Amino acid sequence: MELRPFQQKVYRHVLEGKSVLLQAPTGSGKTRAALAPFIMNLDRFLKGRGGERLPLTCRYAVPLRTLVEQFFTVYAQLTTKLGGQDRLYRGVAAQTGTQPGDPFFEHTVTFCTIDQLLASALGVPYSMSLRLANLNVAAIAGSYLVFDEFHLYPLERGARGALTTTLALLELLRVGQTRLTPFVMMTATFSSKLLERLQGLLDAEIVRVDDADELAQINAGRQRRWVLQERPLTAEAVLQEHHDCSLVVCNRVRRAQQLYSELCRRLQDQGRHDVKVVLLHSQLLETDRDQRQKEVMAALGADSWRKGSYTGPNIIVVATQVVEAGLDISVRTLHSEVAPANSLIQRAGRCARFEQQHGTVMIYPIAAETPGDYLPYDQVTVSTTLSELRGFDGRIVGFNEEQELIDAVHSDADLKLLDTYAIEESAIKTQIARGWSNQELSIRADLIRDVQQVQVLIHDDPNAAITVAPWQWQAFGLRPERLKRLLDRSGQVDDPFDLPSVVAWRANPLPNDEPEAPARHQQRYEWIRLNSSADAVTALFVALSPEIITYDCELGLVLRDDKLLDPWPAEPFRSARIKQNSSAYNWAFYRQESYAEHIDGLLHAYYNTGIRAQQAYLRQRLEQVARLDPGAIDHAIRLAIACHDLGKLGTGWQQWVTRWQRLLCETYPERAQSYTQRPIPLVHTDYDEREHRELQRKLGRRPPHACEGAYLAQALVEDSLGYGLDMDASAPQGQLARATLAAICRHHAPGSSEYQQVTLVSEARQALQEALELALGGSGRGADVSQMELEIATASHFSKSEITIPSRDELVETLLYFVIVRALRLADMRALQTK
Repeated sequence: MELRPFQQKVYRHVLEGKSVLLQAPTGSGKTRAALAPFIMNLDRFLKGRGGERLPLTCRYAVPLRTLVEQFFTVYAQLTTKLGGQDRLYRGVAAQTGTQPGDPFFEHTVTFCTIDQLLASALGVPYSMSLRLANLNVAAIAGSYLVFDEFHLYPLERGARGALTTTLALLELLRVGQTRLTPFVMMTATFSSKLLERLQGLLDAEIVRVDDADELAQINAGRQRRWVLQERPLTAEAVLQEHHDCSLVVCNRVRRAQQLYSELCRRLQDQGRHDVKVVLLHSQLLETDRDQRQKEVMAALGADSWRKGSYTGPNIIVVATQVVEAGLDISVRTLHSEVAPANSLIQRAGRCARFEQQHGTVMIYPIAAETPGDYLPYDQVTVSTTLSELRGFDGRIVGFNEEQELIDAVHSDADLKLLDTYAIEESAIKTQIARGWSNQELSIRADLIRDVQQVQVLIHDDPNAAITVAPWQWQAFGLRPERLKRLLDRSGQVDDPFDLPSVVAWRANPLPNDEPEAPARHQQRYEWIRLNSSADAVTALFVALSPEIITYDCELGLVLRDDKLLDPWPAEPFRSARIKQNSSAYNWAFYRQESYAEHIDGLLHAYYNTGIRAQQAYLRQRLEQVARLDPGAIDHAIRLAIACHDLGKLGTGWQQWVTRWQRLLCETYPERAQSYTQRPIPLVHTDYDEREHRELQRKLGRRPPHACEGAYLAQALVEDSLGYGLDMDASAPQGQLARATLAAICRHHAPGSSEYQQVTLVSEARQALQEALELALGGSGRGADVSQMELEIATASHFSKSEITIPSRDELVETLLYFVIVRALRLADMRALQTK
């Protein structure tokens, strides 16, 4: 299908190296506009005809996880249509808290929530151990970024939240006149003044649909009439206006559940069995939500409309904000509780969406008694919207009228936001750097989302069932004040629920007895009984008894004090483990491996699984801004691969290897021949997670090796990268050397800096020489093993002058480090999977 004029503008700008701010009507094809240049560039690369204009990975961020699932469903077909079996094409994935399909951002296209993208970019990722926190920063910085429905990004106190953090991050990723990370930011509801200010702030091109002919072409005969109601939304009002297809949007899940139940009751009483009622909100299990979304898409999608006439089933969909964007559906009548203007316009985009349709958008006031009744929105913004809507009552509202409403309601607040951001910009960027350097989880509340939800699992014995990775279990988000109210009520002396004594626990991570433990050693948790409801709101995860919370196949998550179910279910619901993506890493099995074999495996993974190709765009731009020779970063990565496990060639590590292999032979005499130790030095032993985990604990901690390897390789690395003692520390070669050593030092944990006493075995230099020849070619070009230290006489720690400490002030060096450490760690992880 030919691109529309505005889509062609986006296409040209992006391929010319410019970033874009896109504003276009709902349903006009913004997603296609953003993805078209990326897909074209990727297709050229896979066919060997170029592909250097953009990164080879795309991270597409949206504000709601339900949108992620919708986009993933639509675009998963790219796997077969575009990449096929090409080894450098890694497919399409979804990454959310409940659908962690790409926690390391390795796929070619990742649809994710803005929370997941920013947490990874800031070095404080969700859904994975902080030992892996330095892995994903370069995955975001090195991708083509799409920020969809930008206006819905979280904004908390003042100018803090995902919305302004996105702006700060994009500013940081522009060095001088060079933009390291191309992006498209888009929504249907930018205010005019916000758009103009963002253009200057981000040095981006504005693409806006303002041509009358193009708007008429996009509208294709569609009309929406907005009607303002005097009374709050009721089931009676919905049924009175219903003909064949209606959508009802409530601001809160509980309100949607109540309205759904009332609609079903009234239809049952009236004997109207021909009307299907579907409830869709965020508190549904993924399988149920997917099934209902598919049902709604099938009923109300384009195939159910013929030249403005509806041919689908008789249906009423009751939903929350999950339908505000992304769902390509249309109804004849939309009922909505009043919300901020930008949200109302998104909701209206689900009415009369397809050509030749005429529809009605009916807007209802909120039955509010307290400011809390306006949640999740701000009472002032909602009230202002309601006031401005009086001028649109009964009118046909198109894109220009929508823009008029947006400007009236949001312009002042948008300008105030950017003025406040200008004041706080430096502090926000400093917090970002703290995430990079210290993995401070506390910055999430300021920079992404002030966690207004606690992750709740439903289980009555979590210590027996959920001891690792609680994020891999079915969980639901509850607002802290709602959770506190439920717990307070369930713990009353005069207990209205007649409950057992223990109904709530919080997850507590157990101490890790080995800082450099391999990734296969998962963080373990214990569940501690909650002594007060206040403890729950600060917990990583909370488990609640099915006596006070349950999951209903129709209503979704139900709290007992909501009184939506009577009687309470006799059969308890318990959270189940979520089936993990098949591409997830399995570290359960190791075999003995020499140093050269291990390095060869990493190099194979680096070259042949897409790591090198996916980083090419960012490497080239960093070389430009750092004034490095072309190929210098690639050389540094291969050097890091060759040297990263040098510390394992110490006598302490090799003695541990010998003791472990001997223990295996003694424990399993029937397999003694298989477990007999090969000649040292070895960097991996035989290991089977299913049998050996507890046995290995008998040997105690392994000697550390990461920082030790960096210390021993320091002179060799600096010499190979051209950094001499007579050069200034700020020299490009010095930055690259420090970044390389930091990557070696932190290839198991991002905060490592201390090294211990080590003496290398006599075979160490020969082993490293073989590794360097594999990594650098020839005789290990540019790396002289005679410069390698043979021992560390005194334990100490690295200083900022020796390895990179991520910071704002040393931004380019910081990004060099994140690129190298990602390549090294991914290669280390994939090497085991490709054998």
